[in-house]
Amino acid sequence: MKRKKSTVTLEQAQENARKEREGQQRLDLDKMRAMMNDQNQDEKLEQNEQLANLRAETSIEKTLLQSALKDDKTPDSISIIRKGN
Repeated sequence: MKRKKSTVTLEQAQENARKEREGQQRLDLDKMRAMMNDQNQDEKLEQNEQLANLRAETSIEKTLLQSALKDDKTPDSISIIRKGN
């Protein structure tokens, strides 16, 4: 009977070792996912910052263009077409 008991103990030890390995693998996988998530978040933040700068530059250029067009004394294309008819 002692022999059977030691076999069960060996099986339990093997099962515990397997569970520990699987647990460590899950932890490693979770760490990797977290690192990838952080990297994706950083990339998104950087991309959002670039887009905000692009929007700001576009807005400034649009304002400058509108101001330049108001200061321009030449008739616009619509008024030229109307006069031509």
